[in-house]
Amino acid sequence: RQKNYYGTPLEEMDNFSHRFESFPMQRELGQALFWYCFPATFLVPFVLEPLFAMYLPYRVMGLIVRGDVQFRGGVAEACMGAVPMDLSRYGDILLNLVLAVLVFLFPGGYTLPLFLCLALSNIWIYVYDHWRVLRSIPACSFCNMTVDWWAQWMLSLPLGILLAGAVFKSNCEDGFQCVPGNTLIFRCLAVFSSHILLHTLVLRFFVPLFGIKDIISPPETYRDCGRRIACSWFSANPVHCLRSKFVYCDSPPCDFCAIGKEHLMKVNHSIGQHFEDGAVAVESYAISEFEFLRGVSRRISDSSFWSRGTRGGSSRGVFNWASRSGRNSGASVGNEECEWPEDDGNSRRPSMLTTPGSGPFTPDHSKRGTVQFDFGEEKEPSSSDK
Repeated sequence: RQKNYYGTPLEEMDNFSHRFESFPMQRELGQALFWYCFPATFLVPFVLEPLFAMYLPYRVMGLIVRGDVQFRGGVAEACMGAVPMDLSRYGDILLNLVLAVLVFLFPGGYTLPLFLCLALSNIWIYVYDHWRVLRSIPACSFCNMTVDWWAQWMLSLPLGILLAGAVFKSNCEDGFQCVPGNTLIFRCLAVFSSHILLHTLVLRFFVPLFGIKDIISPPETYRDCGRRIACSWFSANPVHCLRSKFVYCDSPPCDFCAIGKEHLMKVNHSIGQHFEDGAVAVESYAISEFEFLRGVSRRISDSSFWSRGTRGGSSRGVFNWASRSGRNSGASVGNEECEWPEDDGNSRRPSMLTTPGSGPFTPDHSKRGTVQFDFGEEKEPSSSDK
């Protein structure tokens, strides 16, 4: 039977306040809050977010685009694009903060571990969002301060809970008044509500007094601004771009501004199209994919697997890795073309074997980027082979 500090069982306590203040109840609630926060709420959703919000949608859309010929051009690019960046992270962090502040209503043994877990979670969120902004999303668009204002207002919730927890913990302590029963609960709710009201009034009337009231724009013409910024009221309107090409017959017409393809826009000062830029340099690596495949094929050709001997007649051919050939398609052999055999019962099958009457097959490394093989005739196995 769970008892409080004075030895009174919990079922014999007459009101909610006494049960909530008892140490067994405080201990159980504090432990339950800790395990609910970490790792269930603080870490697991943000660790799984790259998998379920980025990687899996990218792979699924890749299969859809690859399997349907109707997805092409801009539609295919939009399907393969990453999830746009928004400001919902404000809500995620504030929810974690509200849960962390609730620990001040319970025993202090969980306070330090819980806030260390909160710091670990925030570090992971920062690293993930930093990579996401730089490497994944196409762009960010934050037009005003509305979301930021509401995020600052939502900060009043954890601060109000923190103040209510201070009132709750200071009850009957040295130098503080001892309030019994439900009066303590109403006092905590009153302190919480008063703080939210005061927080709202400060954000609404006091904070704007320290802001920049009038922003003086530098003297700049539309032409100078158009040279810096690709997106305008004209280039962002697809109907205007079509009208410029087919109705007004401008040469060149007003090009539609697409994120990542601003360098394709053409200059036409007569219609207010002033932006011009070059293509972004593509990332280069120390070795290309073709060089990597060439090195792999060279290592395979040097292995013992290629020098096995076999029976049957064959004709030697050279397959060029640079030409991607499918079934029944030509493969480059020097200056000639060879055909893949038909897949019937008596077809020749490519085999990396030896030529009858000759020694083991030796690859010709003078032809870089090529792999040599033989087409061996399939014969009935002899009795000794059986």
